[in-house]
Amino acid sequence: MKIYWSRRQIPELQTLPRRIRNRNYRDAYFRTFRHWEGWAGLMIYIALIWLFLHVSHFIYPHVEGEMGRLLQILVTVTIPVFIWSQISIHLMRKYYRHLLIRST
Repeated sequence: MKIYWSRRQIPELQTLPRRIRNRNYRDAYFRTFRHWEGWAGLMIYIALIWLFLHVSHFIYPHVEGEMGRLLQILVTVTIPVFIWSQISIHLMRKYYRHLLIRST
């Protein structure tokens, strides 16, 4: 599975202007929840956030202050967010390629 770091790297969206690219991405993204894989991906996302937050409390038990907690949350949430974005892009390309390539 190829990793897409930005919307511009998705082959169907590469040649489109930014406004159309963002609209097509948004429309296809919200339609991914019409499939069970979208909901399963969302459950995986939530479970990973929960898991990473609990594991981080064991790894860094003495984090003090608001900035320390904020940094801990940012570090532990980054990986699940990245995984969720890859799952959603895979589903968009699988089921809604026609929405991604539209030019109007």
